[in-house]
Amino acid sequence: MQPEPLTFVDRPRVSHRIVTLAIFGVSVFALSKVIANPPSEPWGIWAASGICLLCVAALANQFLFRPVRVTTIDPKKGLIVIEEKAPLRERCLAVPITFRTHFDVSQDDGENNLSFRVRLRSEEHRPLPVMEFLSKTHAEEIARQANAGLRLGA
Repeated sequence: MQPEPLTFVDRPRVSHRIVTLAIFGVSVFALSKVIANPPSEPWGIWAASGICLLCVAALANQFLFRPVRVTTIDPKKGLIVIEEKAPLRERCLAVPITFRTHFDVSQDDGENNLSFRVRLRSEEHRPLPVMEFLSKTHAEEIARQANAGLRLGA
């Protein structure tokens, strides 16, 4: 009996997108108020414009560059395939399953330091993210399932 491929899907969080939209809306509202009632100091318009521009960049990052990540472990072929698809970015990477290939859990160092991520570690590549923004218990469970799926083919 051959083991079936194991697949994990990591989609962008809806709550992150809602917060990004809300912050963008507040920054546009503040910019419109500054334009309607110009302050006596010229730096006020520049500051409001800069904050709005920063929010536009965050919005573009969230909706155009944040990928849907699909990780497939196929012990029959001896490969782990990581596909990332976003509206302006696509990437596919195949990593061979070796004795030293494993999944581990690490704490996010970016936007939210209370969340965890599952990464793939192999000899050939730097640590590759598989899933992000997870609770510690959920991340450990996914890493345990993924490592068990790796060992089925061995």
